[in-house]
Amino acid sequence: MPASTQASPSILVLTTSVGNSHMRAAQALCAAAERWFPGVRCELFDLISLAGPFFKFAYADSYVTVTSRFPSFWSFLYRGTDRRSGSTAAMRLRALYERWELRKLPAVISAAAPDAIICTHFMAAEILAHYVRRGTLSIPVFVQVTDYDCHGLWIQPELAGFFVASDEVKARMIEKGVPAAKIRVTGIPVMPAFSDDLPRDACAAELGIAPSRTTVFLMAGGAGVSPLDAVCERIIALGRGAQLIAVAGRNTQLHERLGKLARETNGLVVPVGFSTTIERLMSAADFAVTKPGGLSVTECLARHLPMVFYDAIPGQEERNAEYMLEQGAALKASDMGGLLYRVDSLLANPGRVEAMRADAARLARPFAARDVLDAVLGHGAAG
Repeated sequence: MPASTQASPSILVLTTSVGNSHMRAAQALCAAAERWFPGVRCELFDLISLAGPFFKFAYADSYVTVTSRFPSFWSFLYRGTDRRSGSTAAMRLRALYERWELRKLPAVISAAAPDAIICTHFMAAEILAHYVRRGTLSIPVFVQVTDYDCHGLWIQPELAGFFVASDEVKARMIEKGVPAAKIRVTGIPVMPAFSDDLPRDACAAELGIAPSRTTVFLMAGGAGVSPLDAVCERIIALGRGAQLIAVAGRNTQLHERLGKLARETNGLVVPVGFSTTIERLMSAADFAVTKPGGLSVTECLARHLPMVFYDAIPGQEERNAEYMLEQGAALKASDMGGLLYRVDSLLANPGRVEAMRADAARLARPFAARDVLDAVLGHGAAG
């Protein structure tokens, strides 16, 4: 699999449709290429599309079930694979099985003929690192880590470069054997629209809400697995009169329940289904109530939105939350009572919200996708 000889630079972004962060980061990179690098061809490919039914079930379909219903088991898997990486027979067997299921990947790469590859999922990075070690892949491969953490499966020192969310993640990757010169702190890619000037008045008007009224943005995640309608009902019951923008994702039943709640509260709840303009919804709010997924957190930061976390998945989401708490941009609740206490305290204390907003702004990297592409193209692998 040699590098391309095309005149126009070409980048292949490899990801998986497991969770949301990996795919959304990949989509952000391709959208950034279209906006800021019009001469660059950027192609996105989902590795899961190559796999058989059992692999798809084990890696994609079961992810939400395991993380939501069996969080302790997920924590065990996350921590165990982090410590052992590829050093055990079981891990080597897993990697072998992945390569067999995705054995058509070299043909996909050859057909795309990219000048560089960016991986937004560790499985892609792991497989391509194997090809690099064998000498069958000469195209530069870069890795975009999609959490504020450094799990061992991302560590593939043979690859050309790594893009990470923070200086801490860089330090931890160096400790795990990645050369410092290969790591850049760019942030996590978000859609170009998150870097736009989005006046609150205009965004609030699109939703039919008062821009001067305290507004909370609530998100259940793309799969809508959290009881968001119950959270909204309890926040309304606090009696603070806040407006709630509630995003149900693709969960149509949740969206219907939120619609009923909107009618019962005379419009204090604004129900939203799956949205491609999350940045505009966030721009109409004072703070967010959300799960601490890597992309959800990064999008909030890009809009300088303080966060209250709930329902964190053990592993990557817990570590995302820990970093945001340490930086002053978020609060974390362990149960409904704790969530309501934190939301009520913020509704009663606008000064604290503004202080947290300043911390979120300090961490924001809305141009991360552009910076990643600029680094890849400037590496000499493309163009």
